Amino acid sequence: MDFKKFKNLRTEKLLSQEKAAEMLEISDKAIRNWESGNFSPSRLIRDRIVNVFFNGDCCSFFDYFAENTESALDKTDFSAEEQLINSSLENGTLLPIFASPLRQLFNVKNGESVGVSLCSILGALRGYNSGEAMSFILGELASILCAAKDIQINAETGMLVKDLIFRLKRINAINNLPEIEHREIRDTILDLQNLTPKHNSQDYLNAFRRSFSVLCNNSKILCSDSNYAYSISDIFIPLSTVSYSASDRRHLFYALFQCAKNLSVPAKEVKK
Repeated sequence: MDFKKFKNLRTEKLLSQEKAAEMLEISDKAIRNWESGNFSPSRLIRDRIVNVFFNGDCCSFFDYFAENTESALDKTDFSAEEQLINSSLENGTLLPIFASPLRQLFNVKNGESVGVSLCSILGALRGYNSGEAMSFILGELASILCAAKDIQINAETGMLVKDLIFRLKRINAINNLPEIEHREIRDTILDLQNLTPKHNSQDYLNAFRRSFSVLCNNSKILCSDSNYAYSISDIFIPLSTVSYSASDRRHLFYALFQCAKNLSVPAKEVKK
């Protein structure tokens, strides 16, 4: 059975990894492991998936997670997503500023469009208390880091690494983190400080993956700190273009769409 398809199931229902984990009474880390193909759920958790997502229908469960089953998410027609943007603009639940970045994902022929869309939303997150909004996209960001094979190493990357070190030092000053996490952050900072232009892309990717891991594992504690969103942004801006299928883009669209709607709420309330 292919439990990487749990991402499809979750995306179709507009659920973040955190929310799906809450519904199944498990950790969001477990769901990240399923979706990356590292682990499969236990028999007990499979029964919960059947009850929560398939109304107790075991046949539908097995059909859904069968190997090599083509998903509707693989279609290159984004008309349903375009309609979702338009209806959200009309009812005021999505700010117009987010429409263009989201539509960038529909241009499958432009390899840079994913980066443009992602960086636009991450930039918006910097100015907000981003806890709930960030929860919608952590899973997709983890997938991007996992798939990335190259990273841009230039002067801008060096500046972003320095800023990431600065942000992680400030995050490490938070007193309610477990001591083991403080040690992990200190070790991560050392990895980043040791990077030089002579290091290759894989060295940078490994350091960024470690940075993201410590941020992701402590998201519930750190998400209200403004340095959290800045750190996430520092990690993803220098990523080179990742090859994204229509299915990948659709996954990212729904994650960023939910994030954008969440970011649109405060502005809407202030306007009222």
